[in-house]
Amino acid sequence: MVDKKRREENKLKSEIKKGMKKVPPGMIISVNYDLGSEKWISTYRVYDGSLHEGVGATENLSRLIAMLKAAVYAEDGYQTIIPEIEDREKKYLRWKNDLRYILDQQTRVIDYLIHILSGNDIGSDVDIEKIKTNSNVIMPLLLMIQAVGVSEHSIYQLSSYTSMNIRDCYSIGRSILETCVNICLLHTLGIDAVNRAERHALQKYFRDLDRKVHLTNVKVNLKSELASKIDPSTVPGLNDAIKEFSKKDGSEVRDWIDMSIDKKIDIVAESHPIHLGTTLAAARMALYRHSSEILHGTLFGVRYFFAPNIFVKGPASSREEMIENLYEHFLSCFTAIYFSIDVMIEILSVEYGLSGVRERRSALLGRLLKLEFIKDAEKAE
Repeated sequence: MVDKKRREENKLKSEIKKGMKKVPPGMIISVNYDLGSEKWISTYRVYDGSLHEGVGATENLSRLIAMLKAAVYAEDGYQTIIPEIEDREKKYLRWKNDLRYILDQQTRVIDYLIHILSGNDIGSDVDIEKIKTNSNVIMPLLLMIQAVGVSEHSIYQLSSYTSMNIRDCYSIGRSILETCVNICLLHTLGIDAVNRAERHALQKYFRDLDRKVHLTNVKVNLKSELASKIDPSTVPGLNDAIKEFSKKDGSEVRDWIDMSIDKKIDIVAESHPIHLGTTLAAARMALYRHSSEILHGTLFGVRYFFAPNIFVKGPASSREEMIENLYEHFLSCFTAIYFSIDVMIEILSVEYGLSGVRERRSALLGRLLKLEFIKDAEKAE
């Protein structure tokens, strides 16, 4: 049986090598391989000289070959065919899509994490008793973890074309970073913190039924019909929650906890291996400051996107420079997104003995460290 499979693989390799000769100069074809499940995943991407990016799907390798007629059989994961002629513009495009592949695979790890923490496919290595005992903490976090996966997939879609919409990766990336930090904090502090977050959410829902904005010259009220129909005293815990998150003048305390993101990371670092806290802090540094400027619409935030450092050079004066700038922005967003999610996955998988999740995470990190420009950066150091 093994010999037959090996012969089939060798035949496929031969077909692929023949197909590679048909790759026109200037085209890059990428084939993805799921390291965790050891199966060919259902995506391929083609980039031609016009920078067109196409996406298709198949779960069968032989069918993939028929569709592309060019690939490299990779037992150790994802590989990219590099054309004989590749300018800097195409190089940055290829690098960006290498990173997009990593994000795509990380969303699959997130799905697997949720699948197991929800009580599915429990293996012998999983601490099922600990999951059951801590279910009051885990269950509220599952939706937050899912939200992270949704936003990461949005980044994947938003970055499918190398264009100015890369700018919006900052705001989505900021949401991912803050959600991951909150997940890590809530899990670290335990049930008391989770209950506080639940009370904050409860009173927030109620306050949303009757919102007011009263400025010096402007007054805006937005009131739902439900506002007058719901008696807070009839909803368990609502009156206490409103009181807890109200100032002396009756106005709302907006944050669920009075704590900066740096303090949150500090608390996580105190309870886990220091490298996880360091990684979260590095993710914060890669994105937080500039995403704030972009989200708040400041002049610096706008200028920063078009000219990251005016002391080095001004706005891009050519298409090649523009592509390089866009890649650098995407790399900053990727750094914050990937590593904040990576810390979240590591904390939860270690806590509950999820070796399968850890293996997929480690394989993906290994894939990232093997990327061409990462290796080049290491050599430069």
